[in-house]
Amino acid sequence: MKKKKRTCPRKNYFFDIPLLFEAHFENLCEKILLVYADREVQITRIMQRDGSSRELAEKIIASQAKEEEKKKKSHYIIENNGSIEDLYQKLSKWEEMFNENCRSGRK
Repeated sequence: MKKKKRTCPRKNYFFDIPLLFEAHFENLCEKILLVYADREVQITRIMQRDGSSRELAEKIIASQAKEEEKKKKSHYIIENNGSIEDLYQKLSKWEEMFNENCRSGRK
């Protein structure tokens, strides 16, 4: 007899919402995964991405919800201060853990 792979009893949907907390959509989510970077890394990335000044990058960050507030409201947290490859590796490990928890009935 073949062993059937246990799957999640329901479908899961993942949304990438950069301003989830600022838009007050967090109550629409059952679980929240926060991917964050330290402030200096954020500033550098904004400046590189947009070609903006440090001052503008700091204003953009200041207009967003505070990191500690986001962390308190999140169920899972991944630090993203490294390369894109590092992030993909962390996300892959998180996905394995998430799927295993789902298959075993844990949330």
